Amino acid sequence: YCCLVRPMLEYACVLWDPHQAYLAVKIEKIQNRAARFVSGKYDRTSSVTETKLEIGWELLNLRRKKFCLKFLFSIFSNLTRIDKYKYLELPNYISTRIDHCNKIKEIFCRTDYKKYSFFPRTITDWYSLAALAFTTGDVGYVFFQYP
Repeated sequence: YCCLVRPMLEYACVLWDPHQAYLAVKIEKIQNRAARFVSGKYDRTSSVTETKLEIGWELLNLRRKKFCLKFLFSIFSNLTRIDKYKYLELPNYISTRIDHCNKIKEIFCRTDYKKYSFFPRTITDWYSLAALAFTTGDVGYVFFQYP
């Protein structure tokens, strides 16, 4: 599963991360079936969530969120060839008491088409990261330590 199926589910997930619940559930069902197959627990009394915890798999929506945050961190830190000044803006005001030093201006959208695209959606998750993630300067910290 980890070598063949999951890479197919996560391929380019930064671009196509579904915001509709029914699409996210469809993707999670694939992982649930794989967890039942790997553990051999097919009966109705066994919990798939507990099985995934026993195996050590995390939810795919959390993994997609981590990939998006890692990619945004890479753009913000100029680790990619994407020009951050073309897509990201600095906010008008940064509070030294509340905000961290790497604050990005939120993108407000009226349509769902734009609202659930990569930048507006990931910037809102960006604010939930601890300030420690930005002081370490390590992309791996953002990827592995996000709740």
